[in-house]
Amino acid sequence: MNYLQVFNPRRFALLARREILFNWKKLILDYLSIIVLIAFFCSTAINFLYTSPEVYYLNQAGESMLKPHVYKDFSRIAIILYLIFIVIHVGWAFPDFRSKERTQNFILLPNSVFEKWVFEFILRIVVFSILYVFLLTIGMNIGQYVYSIFASQEVTFLNFWFPFEALSYSFSIDVYGEPNIYILSLVAGIALSSIMLTGASFFQKYPIIKSVASIYIFQTVLGLATVLIGLLFYSRFDHLMRNLGADITWEAIGIKWIVYGFLIFTFIVFHTATYFQLKEKSC
Repeated sequence: MNYLQVFNPRRFALLARREILFNWKKLILDYLSIIVLIAFFCSTAINFLYTSPEVYYLNQAGESMLKPHVYKDFSRIAIILYLIFIVIHVGWAFPDFRSKERTQNFILLPNSVFEKWVFEFILRIVVFSILYVFLLTIGMNIGQYVYSIFASQEVTFLNFWFPFEALSYSFSIDVYGEPNIYILSLVAGIALSSIMLTGASFFQKYPIIKSVASIYIFQTVLGLATVLIGLLFYSRFDHLMRNLGADITWEAIGIKWIVYGFLIFTFIVFHTATYFQLKEKSC
């Protein structure tokens, strides 16, 4: 098979142009909504916590510096918001599938199934993940400005690029062999987005609600299976390891790589399911 039948750059560019022209208003509205929500959250919570003198210290040069826990706390909040926003944003993928007429028009486009899948993957996951830090930065600065208007005391503004500094610091933390919670959360968010993308391609009505419900059911079944396996085998494993005089740690049993492996497996399985769902609709 000629690879151009699977992916043709010119044909893909036309698809991207068509989708953006049809859906640019919705995309802009999504991004503006995220900025407003981040600004609201920052104005009511983040600035209230991080403009207190207790979060600053004087370095050897006598300069006022933020304490390390501020970067960590902000990064946790940023990751939580990322998980929420990417689930919602990806849940609106394949907007043409929301009606039968637009679905038919989308199927008749002279693009391969692979091109249609790649476009939604890039737009909904890759582009959003890159833009999120900029949306976070804009929202945080708007939020702290709004907070300063209503604050009863003088507010010390955080650096404009503080979100970049906080995330860079947190993602580079050495956690002594255990999974970096920030990197793990980012990978988990991308894995969850793959489930939402499958749901968006499968469900015609209320894709976000149905996809979130599917994730809940999936996690519940997985949790119950994990507990059952633990009850059946952990006591024997624990007894064996203690007889060998070994410490049971994250590194000893490779839990870190099991978690990452499972998330990558989830990513691959659900993106494959999305591809074949698109292929089925095209038949």
